[in-house]
Amino acid sequence: MKKILHGLVYFFLLYPILSFLSYEYTDTLINSIAFLLLLVTISLFFGIKLVTKSRLKIPTYLKFYILFFTYHTFADYVSGNILSTGVVRYVYTNYYLSMLFMMIIIENYSFGSKIIKILTAGIKLTIILGAVVSIIQIEMHDFFTLESIATRYDEADLMYRCTAIFSYIGSGVIGIVVPAFLAILFSLSTLENQKNLFYYVLCAIIILLYKSRWVMISFMIAISQNIKFDKKFIINSFRYLILAVIMIVITISSSIILDLDTERYVTERLMSRSTEARVRSLQVFLIHFPKHALLGSGNTMSNDVVRDLGGASKIIHVGFLALFYSYGIIGGGIYCLYMYFLLKKLKKESAISGFKAHYFVFIMFVISNITLVIFHTFNYSIIISFIFHNYYRDKAIAQQKRKQQLELQTA
Repeated sequence: MKKILHGLVYFFLLYPILSFLSYEYTDTLINSIAFLLLLVTISLFFGIKLVTKSRLKIPTYLKFYILFFTYHTFADYVSGNILSTGVVRYVYTNYYLSMLFMMIIIENYSFGSKIIKILTAGIKLTIILGAVVSIIQIEMHDFFTLESIATRYDEADLMYRCTAIFSYIGSGVIGIVVPAFLAILFSLSTLENQKNLFYYVLCAIIILLYKSRWVMISFMIAISQNIKFDKKFIINSFRYLILAVIMIVITISSSIILDLDTERYVTERLMSRSTEARVRSLQVFLIHFPKHALLGSGNTMSNDVVRDLGGASKIIHVGFLALFYSYGIIGGGIYCLYMYFLLKKLKKESAISGFKAHYFVFIMFVISNITLVIFHTFNYSIIISFIFHNYYRDKAIAQQKRKQQLELQTA
């Protein structure tokens, strides 16, 4: 079982490359293949647990996740989404189910230091490749880019977002992966005394070229994880200010070297009018939410909602408004409880281990949903972050136990 689980981790580590190969040579999305692998793995995992009669750990947050998954599935059944998609296709493309399998495995298996070292090296290599490919994509939009994304823009279009090596995984994936990897490296620089400034700069370049404000906010959250509001706050703030200035200078210098029109980028991209869609979403939510307040709309957008959005957006473009519109007070409340207990658990455990990245990854996820509409957490960087978190948590707990045993022996 150990080799199978390690193989699954390597599969996720190579996710960007495998997603490209899968799409190009089999015309299959990598997430569907991931589900099949997870299905086989979880079946074997449960089989071994049953034979050995070992206890299965289901934390409180996971119980609420299972409850929300059940509610989500029921909503899709009632709205007809399952039948219109096809039962088989609905199952193997269900990100909520895939993440449920993965969380059960991670919460019940401890990965060793060898995996952590391999994952660390893999993250750094991914960032290097991502930065190189992003730079190439400035002039070659179709380089390592899903065709449906590359053909949206002409060669001079400033709105073009360099997706690095992540476009074959899915839309917007880069906005979660790069800040998550940055957060992991930032935690490792503290715990393992690693010098990772070079990778911070590369992450900044990737994010700059992706041209998305919510990703830039996630970037700032990722590097703020060690700020404490105590006596050392001013000193720490000064250190991070210097780091931020260095990174900004290097990033701007890189944009000049790469011949980017930074002034036009700021005025036309960062200061664009996309907030109109968010304002309209709030107005539409206030009109239509009361109609399905308790149980939600069944995870569908009615014709009235689409009409009232008036072309500003095809969806309610504020994550938590879309959540409560789709799932109502009951479903939305269950989801919020899942997030609450998860964040509570992560905060407590990160205080023990000193590895804060995973907690901040979910902080980024929650804040991102102010503008995004993505409720599932099936993202390979989040899975990798989970593995790091549990490794350092278990390591810290083991060290505490050894310390207590030594104290008892010497007493």
